[in-house]
Amino acid sequence: PLICVSVGAKSKIQRKIRQSRRFAVNILSEGMPAHALHFAGRTDATLTDLFEHWHGLPRLRGAAAALVADLAQMVEAGDHVLFLGYVRAIDYQADAVPLLHHQGKFGAIAR
Repeated sequence: PLICVSVGAKSKIQRKIRQSRRFAVNILSEGMPAHALHFAGRTDATLTDLFEHWHGLPRLRGAAAALVADLAQMVEAGDHVLFLGYVRAIDYQADAVPLLHHQGKFGAIAR
């Protein structure tokens, strides 16, 4: 399968993806809004020891799911770069509910 992620063209991570030609995608669990804000630039010093290595890439502890992909194609689109990758590994927590963000608010899928 393929996955597509959109990354800011000026971000540090897009340079790392270009160099390594691999990337990981971590899908946050419903109880992780502080993590989402942290990764969006609102640094939270209480969040420590967040990652473990999985297939040579960072996997977020407590994530609902994680994927590892080999870069297939890059598409520059305005102020972002779209990275398409071949999924090489998938792991998920069967009972986890993913964190959603819509219209400025966090939520979860109704059960």
